Amino acid sequence: MNMRSYSCCDSNTKTSKDIQALSSLLKLVGEETRLRLLCILKDGGEHCVCELTEHANDLSQSLISHHLSDLKTAGVVESKKIGLRTYYNLTEEGNSVVKTILSLTNKEQGIKEQRAKDLCGPAETAVVDDRTAATAVEGQKSCEPGNCS
Repeated sequence: MNMRSYSCCDSNTKTSKDIQALSSLLKLVGEETRLRLLCILKDGGEHCVCELTEHANDLSQSLISHHLSDLKTAGVVESKKIGLRTYYNLTEEGNSVVKTILSLTNKEQGIKEQRAKDLCGPAETAVVDDRTAATAVEGQKSCEPGNCS
């Protein structure tokens, strides 16, 4: 069967370009470390690399910086520099991506809580309704700009 006979497979179509863009995004966020970082950032706050290292203490600052750079290039994360530190947060697209990914992991109520816990780490408790999964960190250290406590 000749695949060139299908218009969606032609590399010059808009659909094909959309598929290529989606494939790149899925490869990017499909990497476990990046997915963990997105999960940490989804609380809406800004975090510097030192704060992210506290939340993901098995990752080095240089590895976190590398992954954040990739996520920033893809438009999922944005940054701003305050003093010597750079603070990262999700863009609108990043929030949408994280919500979509978390909704994919939630098929049933019992599974929702466990998967959200597994995805976002053991220090977090899942708060789930019928449509989305969100997590709330209990006893989380302060993660405000300029305060790496």
